[in-house]
Amino acid sequence: MILFDTLALIGVNVFWQSALLAFVVYCALALLPRNQISIRYRVALGGMFATVLLLALPFLPVFSFSANIGISPQTTPFPFAIITPVPPVELLPSLPASMAEIPNPASVYLPITLVLIWVFGVLIAGYRLILAARQTRDLRRRLRPAHLRGQGNLSRPAHIMRSPDIAAPLVFGLFSPTIVVPTDFDLDVSKTETRIVLEHEIAHIARGDLWMNLAQKTVLVFMWWCLPLYWINRQICAERENLCDAQATAHIAKTSPNIKHPARALANALVRFAEQRSNKPTPELAIGIHPRARQLAQRVQRLCDTRPVPRLSKKLWLSSSLTIPLTLVMLSTITPRIVAAHPPPKPTSPLVSEQTHNNKQTSTAIKNAENESNQTTITNLQIVTGRLTSKYGLVRKRVDGKMHKGIDIANKIGTPIYTPGAALIIQATDIYKNNPKWGKVVVIETKGGVRTVFAHLDGYSVTKGQTIKAGTQIGKMGNTGESTGPHVHIGTLVDGQYVDPLTVWPDLANTR
Repeated sequence: MILFDTLALIGVNVFWQSALLAFVVYCALALLPRNQISIRYRVALGGMFATVLLLALPFLPVFSFSANIGISPQTTPFPFAIITPVPPVELLPSLPASMAEIPNPASVYLPITLVLIWVFGVLIAGYRLILAARQTRDLRRRLRPAHLRGQGNLSRPAHIMRSPDIAAPLVFGLFSPTIVVPTDFDLDVSKTETRIVLEHEIAHIARGDLWMNLAQKTVLVFMWWCLPLYWINRQICAERENLCDAQATAHIAKTSPNIKHPARALANALVRFAEQRSNKPTPELAIGIHPRARQLAQRVQRLCDTRPVPRLSKKLWLSSSLTIPLTLVMLSTITPRIVAAHPPPKPTSPLVSEQTHNNKQTSTAIKNAENESNQTTITNLQIVTGRLTSKYGLVRKRVDGKMHKGIDIANKIGTPIYTPGAALIIQATDIYKNNPKWGKVVVIETKGGVRTVFAHLDGYSVTKGQTIKAGTQIGKMGNTGESTGPHVHIGTLVDGQYVDPLTVWPDLANTR
């Protein structure tokens, strides 16, 4: 259950983060001039892969940061609004743990449903990608040889083929890129329109756009539920076409200065291909010469714009370049983690408080026990001797990431266990929480309302309601209940929440 709850929480987290990133990308593109193609492309591409990093971030370890702007995670009502980086068990497992304690059917079945929907969507999107690969393979099988005519050289050698299955030139093939043109396309390179169209496709090959296109498709397969990513993906594709337009026209203008307005020649070709209105689709894994009608109109308008490119101010260039990195840094500080670099020193999972007795009577009883003791704290008191075999936190050996709400110390059966301070015995029972898996259990309450549970005991020498002095033996280590060997399980609760016993009783860290 914890696995499903955690994945569902990560999915919801990434969804609103991707929406925020899409908004940042939109604002940056709105401020940047349309002729600043390169930086616009980097901003859009950064938005997509920043979302991928945010998806992977919960699975990466978190290290301590010195930055702290004063907002405490314990007082923050919304689990995503943690400002300082926090170890994962303070965030992700806390929600599943609370769900496990509250018998709410929605909290049980909703995470499972969300994860199953995600898996089903990934399978459908992955199958569509496989079909696209088969479509490209079938297209390759029906290709016909093509030969260039006329006088003129291209910027680099290219493998060109003809196909009756397409309406506009395109390029496909990861390891052997191929430019495919329609059967009626004129391959006379002495014509400006032919050269610039082929140079556009060559620019895709030279830039490695086919691999980037595959990476975008793969991201959308696994993150299909992030609807803002589809808008970001369209912006990447549009700016990529603009980049190849600019590269193709620049090459023609440089190598053939006698050709006037090569950009308009490419615009005429784009319009002519669009007017054909063919129903022949472009394969998913191929890159066609023109995208959607609205983007095509913007491309044609940009190509026909003969005004000089305005110089981008340093402030606008710097702010545009840093929008995505700064947003990513901000979101990374509030992203929950699953794997921690260090064990958390704070409470991790809420627990429905156990039924308590009269608090005033409990405090009075403990205070009286302290007064009867020679001292309220015994220096260098050894609660129990043995070897620390299991720490507090996530049990990483299990796939479901079960939370271990205490520590285990192993030694011989009969090893004495002492109270760390004056205490009130809350429970001394053979069946704890109506579950025999705990074995024999003693629960004590010390000063400040701190409760400590000792489980799997061989026996106990105290009774419920008894007040004892610091250093009093409460029982012996055993192997009762569901135990893998002689040991004692120690769990500590502060304000009804489980915490790492080592942070409350440092003496336990001295166990060998």
